[in-house]
Amino acid sequence: MPLDVFQSPLMGKQEGIPGPMLDDGFMPDQRAPELASPVVPLTTTPVIVARSDTDKAKLRRARNAEAARRSRRVKSRISELEVLVEKLTADNQRLIEENLRLKTSC
Repeated sequence: MPLDVFQSPLMGKQEGIPGPMLDDGFMPDQRAPELASPVVPLTTTPVIVARSDTDKAKLRRARNAEAARRSRRVKSRISELEVLVEKLTADNQRLIEENLRLKTSC
């Protein structure tokens, strides 16, 4: 009888061996596209060796522009999450009140 092999998320997908389950109980490829986290590479800028002062300045500007883009993405994501927290907090409060109302009516 073959042994079950744990597949690390870093390993390639093998036929017949399921990958790790996510916290919500679904395999990564079964999640709805809107719930899937985007894969962001660790580094997005190539390593470039500057040969002169003008190259160094261009490189510094390019790195600064990339850092600014990342910062704007992070700020946007934080804003989205803050809106979600407000919504979920309101839903939670509504459900607590409904639960109390139902308990007192019984």
